[in-house]
Amino acid sequence: MTLAEQSASLLSKLNLSPEERLLLLCARLKLNDSQRDELVELVQGALRWDQVLYKAHWHQLSPLMYHHLRDIDAAPGVPDWIMEQLEATYKLNAIRNLHFHGELQTVLNALEAGNVPVILLKGAALSGSVYKDMGLRPMADLDLLVREEQGDSAQNILQGLGFTPVGSTDQNHQHLPGMTRKGSLVLIEVHRHIERRDSGLHFDISGFWSRTEQANIAKKDVSVLSPEDLLIHLTLNFYRDRRFRSAAALRQLCDVAEVLKFYRDRMRWQLFLDNVNEYQLNGPVGCVLYLARELLDAPVDPRVAQELWPENFDETQIERFLRRRVIDTREWVARSLVPAEQEYSASMILRSAFRRLIPSRRYLTQSYNSASQRVPVGFLYLMRLAQGLRILARAVRRPGAMLEDLAVDRWHHSLYRNRRG
Repeated sequence: MTLAEQSASLLSKLNLSPEERLLLLCARLKLNDSQRDELVELVQGALRWDQVLYKAHWHQLSPLMYHHLRDIDAAPGVPDWIMEQLEATYKLNAIRNLHFHGELQTVLNALEAGNVPVILLKGAALSGSVYKDMGLRPMADLDLLVREEQGDSAQNILQGLGFTPVGSTDQNHQHLPGMTRKGSLVLIEVHRHIERRDSGLHFDISGFWSRTEQANIAKKDVSVLSPEDLLIHLTLNFYRDRRFRSAAALRQLCDVAEVLKFYRDRMRWQLFLDNVNEYQLNGPVGCVLYLARELLDAPVDPRVAQELWPENFDETQIERFLRRRVIDTREWVARSLVPAEQEYSASMILRSAFRRLIPSRRYLTQSYNSASQRVPVGFLYLMRLAQGLRILARAVRRPGAMLEDLAVDRWHHSLYRNRRG
């Protein structure tokens, strides 16, 4: 099937519910006249408003939904309790983001004084440029990219500001352990890369540093990715997160679409295409650009869309992927049995399940024992076995869903797993 034929049939075959159609309409900053009319029609129809609210929270679209419902004439038809909750989420998000920007100023000043160059990533960059309204784009943390050799220096500077590590990450992880400090809502992630070292999506990002641009964010001139590199980063972020879940999928896809609209007249498509080809990211990037164009009217250059169209991007697979990993509000049945960094294979699934059920003694003691409380290893094994069996039981009760999810997972990896070979 050609790209044009696929585009014409996708949305009609998904058979979206009215609640899902409303969600897609709200996953953008502006509505055209026909979209506005459709939104009014949906609001005046029979909607399950509890599901609307649940799905909006799931996809992190509550602020944008409030933005659109507040501005249409049919808003009085929306239940008061819905508007109240959406408004509360929007205002809380605005307050939280203002606090984030205040902390960001302090952190950036300290890193600048320590001669550690920084590139703002994701929400920290978008909330000050693409999303002009501080309340519309949720941020869970501040993502800062530093050069690989300066990761430890950046962490030491943050510790000097009172930030302490939370949790842990392994040496292959793209960022150091998140850091926060007492009395602050902010979690800071210092990135050394945008992908794990052991990921099939890993590539040399030295070009990102040479192409940075300046933007005024949090009342400071800061470095951000060029539009072309920002688009690559956002598409990979969306694609990677679809390994297990659809949570926040439409907000992430909205980021992609709005960046394309914001930089419509500045996007250097040939440079973008050359970089995608150099980094061997054609399949994942092509997949996400296709979804952004078809679902959210993102202005993707037709020639680029055609060139990045993966050979194995067939109709059945894209529909199943879109339904299970983008639209649905259900987790992958076997999510807890499969490590995120590993690729699909039947033997890997079995090995991972076994390791989850019967982990090593070292893993158990490091994960569960603290300095103040020593739990017998035998008890830890029984506790872990019970936990694993509950996970396995949930998967076994839904074998059809598990098989479908495994097929989606296999296709998801097929778009890039052979890129090095």
